[in-house]
Amino acid sequence: MPIAVTPGQIVTMKCLYDLEGESLYMVKWYKGRQEFYRYVPKELPNTRIFPLPGVNVDVSLSGPNEVVLRDVQKNLTGKYRCEVSADAPSFHTQVVSSHMHVVFSTSFRNYKSNKRGACDANIYLAIQKS
Repeated sequence: MPIAVTPGQIVTMKCLYDLEGESLYMVKWYKGRQEFYRYVPKELPNTRIFPLPGVNVDVSLSGPNEVVLRDVQKNLTGKYRCEVSADAPSFHTQVVSSHMHVVFSTSFRNYKSNKRGACDANIYLAIQKS
């Protein structure tokens, strides 16, 4: 489902998944074809950021179910996807995607204020194992 946000917002992208009892191996986030965030619970540190122009990941607020982008700008409009993999032995992997549109609008209403006074928007992606 497409979502529109205004420049400068904090965007929380949530990837909701059910591994049906299997352990999580890895969660990857992509903008287009470029990976920008990875979470691997068995590695230390658990998170890894891959440089992508304009993508400002807040590592302290990101984790296995969500990635938080700060100060989104127009160039971040595009297709985002979340790739979730179960651990061995199955390594079952599923992918879900959504579009985010960064638009200029003084009447934008799909946001909520956070404690810092900035805008906060959410994108929810759901993965169900079949």
